[in-house]
Amino acid sequence: MATLTPTELELGFQQLLSLARQNSALETELASSVGDFFPQMSAPQELRGDDLLNARRHQEWFLFERHSAHLEGVPCERLLGEWRKAVAEQLQEHEVGERALLDSCAGIFSVRGVAEDGAAWLEDLGCLQEHSLRPNPEAPSLDIGDLIVGRLHPDGDGAVLASPAAGVFRNSDLHQAIEADLARRRSDGGPALLRFDQQTLEQAFFCLTQDPALDAESPTAVNPLDSAMALLGKAGLSEAAIQDIFARLRSTPMQAKSLVLGSDDHLGEILDELAFDTEVDLTRARAALATAWHSLRLDSAERRTSPREVTNALADFDQGRAQGRDVQALLDDLERDLGLGESGSEGAEPVSSLPSGGVARAIVTEFRWEAQASKEIQLTREQLESLDLLIEFGAGFEQPEELGAQAMRQFLFFWCPEQRVKPTQVANLVPALEAFCQWASQEQDLEVDDWQGSDGEFLVDLERILDLNQSLPRRPDQDGELFEVLEAEDPRGLPGLMVSIPGGMPFRTEIKSEALRAAQQGDLLRAKLLDDSQLEIRSVYPGSAHRLDA
Repeated sequence: MATLTPTELELGFQQLLSLARQNSALETELASSVGDFFPQMSAPQELRGDDLLNARRHQEWFLFERHSAHLEGVPCERLLGEWRKAVAEQLQEHEVGERALLDSCAGIFSVRGVAEDGAAWLEDLGCLQEHSLRPNPEAPSLDIGDLIVGRLHPDGDGAVLASPAAGVFRNSDLHQAIEADLARRRSDGGPALLRFDQQTLEQAFFCLTQDPALDAESPTAVNPLDSAMALLGKAGLSEAAIQDIFARLRSTPMQAKSLVLGSDDHLGEILDELAFDTEVDLTRARAALATAWHSLRLDSAERRTSPREVTNALADFDQGRAQGRDVQALLDDLERDLGLGESGSEGAEPVSSLPSGGVARAIVTEFRWEAQASKEIQLTREQLESLDLLIEFGAGFEQPEELGAQAMRQFLFFWCPEQRVKPTQVANLVPALEAFCQWASQEQDLEVDDWQGSDGEFLVDLERILDLNQSLPRRPDQDGELFEVLEAEDPRGLPGLMVSIPGGMPFRTEIKSEALRAAQQGDLLRAKLLDDSQLEIRSVYPGSAHRLDA
């Protein structure tokens, strides 16, 4: 039997969709079913042109799963006779194309293996079946552990083709949570084989958010913030807690072209917290908060263009403090209300109201102010300026708690060597960092007391390590593996260093760089293994960093 290509599959699908659109009654059903497939939208409407992937999944559901009242059946089956005539001259093997449409299935598929040509071995987590996925040069590359959520079509030769609208999720936490949930369902007496319809998958993994302005004049329009507040309120969250969630979403940019919301972004963090602290329906919460997020971002942009009166803004700030809301979130809202956020060109994605450098810059700047005004903090101008390195390191941090003890260790013992910070800079940085951590612990309640360890032993080799790294070019952080130096000088005079991957077998390697031959026992090397005996060194880290608590 012939094998169906992705191009032929697409031709067959588009012909089926065209037949549905040519039928006026069916076209009306297609348009009105948008609200059924996307219930978070305030009113059914035709999807906009920039929502092509969302539209494709809706069309697949309509053609392959939804019962049509007009046709008294599923469109792909009822239109089959017309479809055969339409593709007779376009598809030589129309029987293969026919089975590809009729036998397609939606599901959650885990990538268990990937071949060099891009083919993949998939496991259907619901039906517990295995599939061989045909390589598609136009599709994103896959890795083991990825999740594919969407529709698969048989290709007529024992393999499958993925819909171009299927989602690829690269998130180990999400993967583990799904497998644990399915295992729990089965252990609780549920069926061993689980089938997922496309509408259920849409609500669980994808979320189309509608611009509230489209239906602002409609008397039946649902306020997305009210819907989210009602859902979270029923789950037991206080109004102050809900407002803090809204503030976090408002201050975080939403990628307009993002296919998935709530898997590996700020919304995902909030959903994780809700799963731990409440009994809320996470599927409904994902849809409600994603829609609210879009509304909040629009409101944030409007506030910047139309600043509120100072009196009203301060009154809201005082009211929020009285309710016990998060002070940082209230300050963010106050800055937006007064029009103090960064301006941008029309249509630009709103940005966080924090200054460039994020929360790290804000906290370090406050520390510098207090250090200059206080007699208790004795630091020179050069020492205070050295904290610019910490600001650069923490540029992506969104919460003050991210500047904890572990972050300080990563900054000093890994980031600084990676960035080729010079030993002379550390002479100013270490005392400044010590003073900053002491102040942050007392004034900001940050858990940074133990960043040096019990005896401060982590600082001993730092200058030597930084000096070693000066002879190395900077490389991408993710390039190479981690090796530990087990033996610096061989007592028998053999060349090179004895190293091992943590937990692996030791081996002796040749180091071409004269400077790196000064590496000592216990040092950590990020390197690329060229063959059985040579390492291409990327960076060197102090061995004491290997003992840092995770």
